Amino acid sequence: MTYEPTTEINKEQLTKKQHFHMRAILKRFDGPDGIRIQHKANGVVEYVDPDHEYFLGMRAWSQETEQDISWPIEEAFLREIKRLEAGNALVKHEAVSQYHLLWTLRHSYALSPCEDQAVFPDIGSTLPKDVEEWLEARCKVPIRKGGMIAGRFITTAHLKQDFIHPENLKSYEGIVWNVIRSTERPLISADNYGSCLLMVVSPNLVLQGGKALKPENSLTQAEADKLNEFSTQQAARFVFG
Repeated sequence: MTYEPTTEINKEQLTKKQHFHMRAILKRFDGPDGIRIQHKANGVVEYVDPDHEYFLGMRAWSQETEQDISWPIEEAFLREIKRLEAGNALVKHEAVSQYHLLWTLRHSYALSPCEDQAVFPDIGSTLPKDVEEWLEARCKVPIRKGGMIAGRFITTAHLKQDFIHPENLKSYEGIVWNVIRSTERPLISADNYGSCLLMVVSPNLVLQGGKALKPENSLTQAEADKLNEFSTQQAARFVFG
């Protein structure tokens, strides 16, 4: 899919830089020089800001995904993280599961965006771009000449189905998230963990999904190093910290 910029004015304030992982989480890894990225393919290290293209899908999904699907999930998840950072217990495990799935799905679609498709070949017309943006901001799908629909709307349709897909529902059924802290060694995170029920949400806080709730645990230096190695193995393109 070719990146389709908004109009210069962007009157509807559509999100142009779509993070597949929450900016609020990325900021927790932001140091004086930025977020440290190490590329898996060649080991090259660089420092970037949380809005770098490495963390983005460039309009890979529609505003509906940003506004109506992602934001409520992100807000519920962030409340749980702030609860943990304040020294309290995690309460809503489903909120963590929902975000883990959202992160995984958006990461996948950011790397492999959907192509435009001719869904209704006998209808459609050429609309001014600002009209298309007005429609997108209201969760409508502009149908272009030849029945073409922009790939970002196809992605949103797929995402809706992904959230109710039986395999995904089964993967998170009965899952609780255990809290693990690391005070001896700062942790790194994979760009995504795929089907692995793990989230490194800050340099010293980890959530691990499982069927049984366990007391909060602290990592030794050796265990933290082992977890960092595991994150490197699990990463698709890079680790950050």
